[in-house]
Amino acid sequence: MERFASPVTVLFFLVFCVPTIVFPAQLPKAMRIAYPQFPPFHWQDQQGKLHGMFYEILSEAFEKRMHQPLQWTHYPWARCQEQLKAGRDDAILTVPTKARLRYTKTHPHPFFNKPLHLFTYRDHPLLKKIRQIQTLPEIQALHLSVITYAKNGWNQDHVAALGIKTMLLLWESKPWNQPTWILSG
Repeated sequence: MERFASPVTVLFFLVFCVPTIVFPAQLPKAMRIAYPQFPPFHWQDQQGKLHGMFYEILSEAFEKRMHQPLQWTHYPWARCQEQLKAGRDDAILTVPTKARLRYTKTHPHPFFNKPLHLFTYRDHPLLKKIRQIQTLPEIQALHLSVITYAKNGWNQDHVAALGIKTMLLLWESKPWNQPTWILSG
């Protein structure tokens, strides 16, 4: 009867090849991402399943392509920032602001640019001028107000800092329902 391989060949294969294939050096630790319910970017449905374009982009890039597991944890926005500051989470998805840059590191190339748009009612007496606005100081010159969400650091640094009146939308995150926006200010 003929042998398939010599004992030395089998031993060589078991010692040098199998551990490399079967046992990776170390499984990567999950990157912890703190996030608020913020459709269409990231949110959790009634069954606890995550959705949203940022969720899909990061899952594809990190988990599928780089084999880096992600752990997403939902918090109110202010707590997301506190979790990152305290080192209990590794990342948040946001615009870098002066305040955030004191406790975070980022890069110069955003993976998403969110356009800014002006909205008003159809018969606003300044509608013609509003349609011509190109800069934040033009909003200030017309004595218009900006509506944004609480803890919007970019708005604080770039809009409120110019003296533009800002009204806050308080997001009442009701699990398993659509979010409710409440105007404040």
